[in-house]
This record gives sequence, C-alpha cells and structure tokens, in this order.
Amino acid sequence: MQSELLRCLNESGKEIEASPVSPASLAELIKLVESGKISGAIGKKVFATMFESGRNPNEIVAAEGLAQISDTSVLEKAAQEIIAKNPDNVAKYKSGNQGVLQFFIGQLMKATKGQANPQAAGDILRKLLS
Repeated sequence: MQSELLRCLNESGKEIEASPVSPASLAELIKLVESGKISGAIGKKVFATMFESGRNPNEIVAAEGLAQISDTSVLEKAAQEIIAKNPDNVAKYKSGNQGVLQFFIGQLMKATKGQANPQAAGDILRKLLS
C-alpha cells in the first residue's frame, strides 16, 4: 500500500502531509488485507477510493460489497457450474495438465467479481476436479 500511496501522491502533486488518507485509515486497510477480509487487488481499489474520497476503508468495503467470499458452499456452487461448462478443460486437468487449474481459478474469480478467497477457490477446485 505504501507504493500506492506514493503513486497517488505523485500523480496528484500532493505532499504526504496533504494526503486524504490518514495513517489510521491506511493501517485499517492493511489490516483488512492481512486478515484476508479483502484481497490485495481489492485493497488497491479500496485505496484508490479512499484517496479520492477520504472515506474509511471499512465503510467502502461494506458499501461496495467488496469483502472476500470464503463461504465454501457459495464457492463450491460457482465452481461446480464452471466445471460443468468446461468439460474439455476438466479432461485436460485429469490427464495431468495442472496448469489448467489456473484457468478454473480465473473463471471462479471472474464469476465472483474477484471476491473469491484465492486459497479457498484453489482448494475447492482441486477437490471437485479430483
């Protein structure tokens, strides 16, 4: 997040003292990412909104529904649909092409608008594809 802060300050021509993101808000955002409540990619989006609006990261995450989905039943249902739609890639995976797993993870991330917990997504897909 430090590089995001520096980039935004540089682009806006502001000094650190004039940053619309307070140290407390930045720390809160870092905690959200480190705790797994949001992904690093979502953290960057939240930071950009914080910088533009000065709003609190928890408020942004709640208002925009950006929290990671770790509910295995939700992820499993979406994964089953993706697997059903891609029988050729299922066959490739089962024949030993482990790289296809990244395709499935990408599709699951796309289906959940980037909100799937990547670790949980990979675990569920490995289980369902076995």
